[in-house]
Amino acid sequence: EQIKNELETEEHQLIEELIALMEKGWVKCLEKISEIEIVEKKMVEENYKEYNFLASKKGLIAHNSR
Repeated sequence: EQIKNELETEEHQLIEELIALMEKGWVKCLEKISEIEIVEKKMVEENYKEYNFLASKKGLIAHNSR
C-alpha cells in the first residue's frame, strides 16, 4: 500500500512493475514471516500485499550506475 500510494499508481501497474523488477533480478520478493524468497509470478499477482520487496545487490548496482 505504501509504495502504491507514494507512486500514485494503480494496483495492476504496480504488480506488473514489481514482477518486471523481479525478472531482471533487481528486486527480491520475500514472505513476511519466513523470509522465504517468492519467485513465482502468479503468487506475486495474487498475494503481493502479503510480501516484502527488497532491492537486490544487482538492483542496487543498476540503480547507482545511472
